[in-house]
Amino acid sequence: MTVHGRALRCAPLGALLVCLILAACTPAAPSPPQPAQAQAQPPADQARPAAPVPSAPAAAPTAPPEAATVRVGGLGGLGDRAFYVGQAKGFFQQQGLTLETEVFPNAAQMLPVLSTGRLDVGTGGISAGFFNAVLTGVPLRIVSDVTVIRPPQEGARNPYWIVLRKDLADTVRGVRDLRDMRVAMNGTTPNRGVAAALAYHDMALTDVDIQSVSFPEQLAALANGAVDAAFEVEPFITLGQERGVLVPLFDMGYAIPNDAGQQLFYAADFAQQQPDVARRFMVAHVQGLRYIEDALFKGINRDEVIQIYVKNTTITDPALYDRMLHVYNEVDGKVNVEALDRDQDFNVRQGQQREKIDLRALVDPTYSDYAVQLLGRYQR
Repeated sequence: MTVHGRALRCAPLGALLVCLILAACTPAAPSPPQPAQAQAQPPADQARPAAPVPSAPAAAPTAPPEAATVRVGGLGGLGDRAFYVGQAKGFFQQQGLTLETEVFPNAAQMLPVLSTGRLDVGTGGISAGFFNAVLTGVPLRIVSDVTVIRPPQEGARNPYWIVLRKDLADTVRGVRDLRDMRVAMNGTTPNRGVAAALAYHDMALTDVDIQSVSFPEQLAALANGAVDAAFEVEPFITLGQERGVLVPLFDMGYAIPNDAGQQLFYAADFAQQQPDVARRFMVAHVQGLRYIEDALFKGINRDEVIQIYVKNTTITDPALYDRMLHVYNEVDGKVNVEALDRDQDFNVRQGQQREKIDLRALVDPTYSDYAVQLLGRYQR
């Protein structure tokens, strides 16, 4: 396997959908044609329930909560959706919280700031760099998944696919046909998601020629023939179909079902010294993700949420939100510990992480447990 191209900031498995939500910066073309169907597993259109059930609201507090300011490390764009939707709907204010958000290019640059006490909360992908930072003594706690990859099924497709250059559609029928071809990957080091997608088709990393190309630049690389296929995300999947550049080939949800592409983490000092504030923050964060899930997958207050997105992201065309596939949200604050363990195994095998961490010391579910106890389980 060879890896080519310039170094990029969104590289690890934990950044699968984090890079998706950061990369959404290209406006849509006018009067687009209908998107093409997938080549390997033809996806069904997303369906909305006939009688959607909104998530349960929080119980009204008996007394106003003590005011507090929480310093948050964000990613910008859709990565911070729970923060700005939660603020727009008053969820954080109801908990007596004011957010001070500092935007970072990626989670790797956020970690040192969290370790100094300048930030209380961060969000991003969990990578080998994250684990290595914890091994060197950076005190962090993973408290919730944020973005999740669901197993594909009727009405449920993920916004992360292997896509194929359209002019190869007649000769490449599936991922196995990509053997010895040039496949673009965001980042400089293959992650577990890339390896798992190839393994799903009885292939290894050495069976393809991995090219390092950022998500936004993959459309140009496909269009000019620099690569044959790519691990691509929305909105570039939709835009690439509308421009006649690509066709979807394989939904990554088949290879890494229930994995998380983004997590929420607390600085250890914040969690230990302000446990009540940390619990209240989680309540508002879960409410924000539930409101988004209701809007985009049940159609409840959908236009309102899209307008909040338009005001807070670089995707300013409301119609593009109707055409693109959306990320799924972790609406009960769970953490997929098994997936994190698989990430560590992969990192150690690849020489990206020197040793494994006991996840019982890293993952703290008490805050999401509190939120779910207060709000109840999300009703699908």
